[in-house]
Amino acid sequence: MKSQIIVLPYSNKLYRERTSGIFIEGIVMKKIILVTSGTWMAKELKKFKLNELIIKNWNNYLLEQNINKIFSD
Repeated sequence: MKSQIIVLPYSNKLYRERTSGIFIEGIVMKKIILVTSGTWMAKELKKFKLNELIIKNWNNYLLEQNINKIFSD
């Protein structure tokens, strides 16, 4: 409840056609949710032009820096 950001580094192979209960709950609670590209969740975020919340490569993603950028925007 206190979190402002939810990080869901799910496998795009496993979640291409599956959803996440955490994703749905986060949306309902109006949280910022970072998801993996190629997932159903990423497809849903794209519908609302939230591409900056879709992560292509978690290994190269600088989480702290990008969270700071999200909040500065």
